[in-house]
Amino acid sequence: MKRTAQQQLEETLRAAHALRPLPEVDEDWNRQVMNEIRRQSISAVDLPTLAGPLVWRFAAASCCLALVLSFYAMGGGDADQLTLDLFLGDPLFGQSMRLLAWTSGL
Repeated sequence: MKRTAQQQLEETLRAAHALRPLPEVDEDWNRQVMNEIRRQSISAVDLPTLAGPLVWRFAAASCCLALVLSFYAMGGGDADQLTLDLFLGDPLFGQSMRLLAWTSGL
C-alpha cells in the first residue's frame, strides 16, 4: 500500500510530537493557576441562583399562611369547630354554608 505525501508528513509530525519533552511545571505555576481558579469561581456566583431557593421557601410559607387564614375567616374564628368539620364532615358543604351565611349577613 502506497502512502501519500500528506500521510507521510502526518506520521512524521506525530512521531516528532510524541518524542518532545514535557515542559517542567514548578510550584509557583501551580499556585498561580489555583489562585486564578479560586478567583474565577468566587466571582462567577450569580444572585438569582442564591435567591431562588429562598424565594420559593417564602412563597410556600405565605401560601400556607393564606390557606390557614382563609379557613379561619370562613370558620368564624372557632378553630376547634373548623378542625372537626374538616376531619369529620364534608368540608365543601360546610364551607359553602358558612360562606352563604356570611354573605347573607346571618
